[in-house]
Amino acid sequence: MSEAEKMFPILGTGDYIPWKLIKQHEKQAERNHYQSLERLSERGGLSWNETLCVLEDKEFYRVQKDIVKSRVLDIVRKFEKVGDVIE
Repeated sequence: MSEAEKMFPILGTGDYIPWKLIKQHEKQAERNHYQSLERLSERGGLSWNETLCVLEDKEFYRVQKDIVKSRVLDIVRKFEKVGDVIE
């Protein structure tokens, strides 16, 4: 499977986001979780809240549970719309 097709799991949900998107934020994932994206993926991924923090390049903070998934999916939609890179 190519990196363009590879997906990153959302812990305990059966949902995934593009690997190519979260890969751009790997350093933040390592800062927040002290593990590589590969290792986090092997362990089941990240929660929606953890994923949002990584995608926003922020330390972990709690996001209101009913909006966190939609915020991540908005980031994914923007990424897919522009192609490869989002700021």
